[in-house]
Amino acid sequence: MSEKFDPQNPKRPQWIGNFTNKYVYGIFPDEVMDEIKRRNPTKESPRGTMFRNHKHFQHLTENIGLPQLDKHLAKLIGVMQLSEGISDFEKNFNKVFERDLDRKRLQDDIKNGNNPLF
Repeated sequence: MSEKFDPQNPKRPQWIGNFTNKYVYGIFPDEVMDEIKRRNPTKESPRGTMFRNHKHFQHLTENIGLPQLDKHLAKLIGVMQLSEGISDFEKNFNKVFERDLDRKRLQDDIKNGNNPLF
Protein backbone atom coordinates (compact mmCIF):
# COMPACT_ATOMS: atom_id res chain seq x y z
CA MET A 1 0.00 0.00 0.00
CA SER A 2 1.45 3.38 -0.94
CA GLU A 3 1.54 6.28 1.46
CA LYS A 4 -0.18 9.59 0.78
CA PHE A 5 1.98 12.13 -1.07
CA ASP A 6 3.66 14.58 1.29
CA PRO A 7 5.11 17.62 -0.53
CA GLN A 8 7.21 18.45 2.56
CA ASN A 9 9.00 15.09 2.40
CA PRO A 10 12.06 15.30 0.09
CA LYS A 11 12.08 11.54 -0.56
CA ARG A 12 10.70 10.53 -3.95
CA PRO A 13 10.19 7.17 -5.64
CA GLN A 14 13.19 5.99 -7.64
CA TRP A 15 11.27 6.19 -10.92
CA ILE A 16 11.18 9.99 -10.59
CA GLY A 17 14.98 10.08 -10.58
CA ASN A 18 15.13 7.72 -13.56
CA PHE A 19 12.57 9.83 -15.44
CA THR A 20 14.49 13.04 -14.67
CA ASN A 21 17.83 11.55 -15.73
CA LYS A 22 16.38 10.22 -18.99
CA TYR A 23 14.08 13.02 -20.14
CA VAL A 24 15.49 16.14 -18.49
CA TYR A 25 19.24 15.57 -18.35
CA GLY A 26 19.48 12.76 -20.91
CA ILE A 27 19.96 15.04 -23.89
CA PHE A 28 22.58 17.25 -22.22
CA PRO A 29 26.07 16.81 -23.71
CA ASP A 30 28.16 14.21 -21.87
CA GLU A 31 30.78 16.81 -20.94
CA VAL A 32 28.15 18.91 -19.16
CA MET A 33 26.74 15.95 -17.24
CA ASP A 34 30.23 14.68 -16.35
CA GLU A 35 31.04 18.09 -14.87
CA ILE A 36 27.75 18.25 -12.95
CA LYS A 37 28.29 14.74 -11.58
CA ARG A 38 31.86 15.67 -10.61
CA ARG A 39 30.57 18.68 -8.68
CA ASN A 40 27.67 16.71 -7.20
CA PRO A 41 29.05 13.26 -6.43
CA THR A 42 27.04 10.41 -4.94
CA LYS A 43 27.62 9.58 -1.31
CA GLU A 44 26.67 6.61 0.80
CA SER A 45 24.35 7.10 3.73
CA PRO A 46 24.84 5.24 7.02
CA ARG A 47 21.99 2.97 5.86
CA GLY A 48 23.94 2.02 2.74
CA THR A 49 21.86 3.95 0.20
CA MET A 50 23.42 6.26 -2.36
CA PHE A 51 22.39 9.91 -2.56
CA ARG A 52 23.57 13.32 -3.73
CA ASN A 53 23.78 16.37 -1.44
CA HIS A 54 22.27 18.67 -4.07
CA LYS A 55 20.06 18.54 -7.13
CA HIS A 56 21.88 18.70 -10.48
CA PHE A 57 20.31 22.01 -11.53
CA GLN A 58 21.87 23.69 -8.48
CA HIS A 59 25.24 23.40 -10.24
CA LEU A 60 24.08 25.26 -13.35
CA THR A 61 24.57 29.02 -13.69
CA GLU A 62 22.58 31.90 -15.13
CA ASN A 63 25.09 32.08 -18.00
CA ILE A 64 25.62 28.38 -18.62
CA GLY A 65 22.98 25.75 -18.20
CA LEU A 66 19.95 27.39 -16.60
CA PRO A 67 18.66 29.15 -19.75
CA GLN A 68 19.05 25.90 -21.72
CA LEU A 69 17.36 23.92 -18.94
CA ASP A 70 14.46 26.38 -18.82
CA LYS A 71 13.88 26.10 -22.58
CA HIS A 72 14.15 22.32 -22.44
CA LEU A 73 11.68 22.07 -19.54
CA ALA A 74 9.18 24.29 -21.35
CA LYS A 75 9.29 21.97 -24.38
CA LEU A 76 9.15 18.88 -22.16
CA ILE A 77 6.09 20.16 -20.30
CA GLY A 78 4.42 20.85 -23.64
CA VAL A 79 5.07 17.25 -24.69
CA MET A 80 3.60 16.03 -21.38
CA GLN A 81 0.48 18.15 -21.83
CA LEU A 82 -0.12 16.81 -25.34
CA SER A 83 0.39 13.18 -24.41
CA GLU A 84 -2.42 10.80 -23.47
CA GLY A 85 -0.19 8.30 -21.64
CA ILE A 86 3.39 7.09 -21.32
CA SER A 87 3.57 5.43 -24.76
CA ASP A 88 2.13 8.55 -26.38
CA PHE A 89 4.60 10.65 -24.36
CA GLU A 90 7.54 8.52 -25.59
CA LYS A 91 6.41 8.93 -29.21
CA ASN A 92 5.91 12.68 -28.83
CA PHE A 93 9.19 13.10 -26.94
CA ASN A 94 11.11 11.31 -29.72
CA LYS A 95 9.40 13.50 -32.33
CA VAL A 96 9.92 16.85 -30.57
CA PHE A 97 13.49 16.13 -29.45
CA GLU A 98 14.56 14.22 -32.58
CA ARG A 99 17.47 16.55 -33.41
CA ASP A 100 18.75 16.52 -29.82
CA LEU A 101 18.50 12.73 -29.64
CA ASP A 102 20.31 12.35 -32.99
CA ARG A 103 23.09 14.65 -31.74
CA LYS A 104 23.34 12.65 -28.53
CA ARG A 105 23.50 9.33 -30.43
CA LEU A 106 26.23 10.73 -32.69
CA GLN A 107 28.22 11.92 -29.67
CA ASP A 108 27.81 8.50 -28.04
CA ASP A 109 28.94 6.75 -31.24
CA ILE A 110 32.04 8.94 -31.50
CA LYS A 111 32.79 8.48 -27.79
CA ASN A 112 32.54 4.70 -28.19
CA GLY A 113 34.79 4.66 -31.26
CA ASN A 114 32.00 4.12 -33.77
CA ASN A 115 32.51 7.14 -35.96
CA PRO A 116 29.74 7.02 -38.59
CA LEU A 117 31.14 10.10 -40.35
CA PHE A 118 33.95 8.18 -42.07
